[in-house]
Amino acid sequence: MSMRKPTLPRILLNDVSCMRNAQQILRHVNGSVHVGGALVLKGSNDSGKTTFLRMLAGFSRPSAGQILWNGHDISQSGIFHQYKLQLNWLSLKDTVKEKFTFLDNVQWFEVLEATMAISNTLLATLLISLLLLLGFVESSSDPMVITNMVEQSFTDDKIDCDEACKERCKLSSRPNLCKRACGTCCDRCNCVPPGTSGNYDVCPCYRDMTTHGGKHKCP
Repeated sequence: MSMRKPTLPRILLNDVSCMRNAQQILRHVNGSVHVGGALVLKGSNDSGKTTFLRMLAGFSRPSAGQILWNGHDISQSGIFHQYKLQLNWLSLKDTVKEKFTFLDNVQWFEVLEATMAISNTLLATLLISLLLLLGFVESSSDPMVITNMVEQSFTDDKIDCDEACKERCKLSSRPNLCKRACGTCCDRCNCVPPGTSGNYDVCPCYRDMTTHGGKHKCP
């Protein structure tokens, strides 16, 4: 009868202690993570969660004890080189890129995770659900208001409305009115309406909008 050796944990913490700014943060931590497992950290602010993760990722070393990866101490240079090739570090500051739109952020993580593309319709549904859940909009709000908020998240680079409308209206018989109408449409919906008449009704971004003060809504 053959006896199987017990499977080594992927990561083993052996009596690990950690210091930060010359202060003892963690003492005598023991634990293990096996293949397919996960480690969940809970604690109040400044309890050492991020310090512990940075130590686990190799950004700092434990003040005592060992961190073993597949049975090998990660503090050894040759071992750490192999260990870091298996790591993906995502800090709190990198979670959401402020300069990205909602769509850009989701697509960025799709690339990182090599997942299938998510349709804009599904993203819009998720975003609306999130807005409602977090209380940014009321469930009784005008659906058009919610739609506008979602569409702003999918907006591409902002058009230079002054230049675009100047070019569009240079052949208009009513250039001032044309630029005013074009500029209003462009500023609100980031698009340039066709034609040179200067009338609001030719703006594809607007619904029920007239020169007499109709509703300013983007479909």
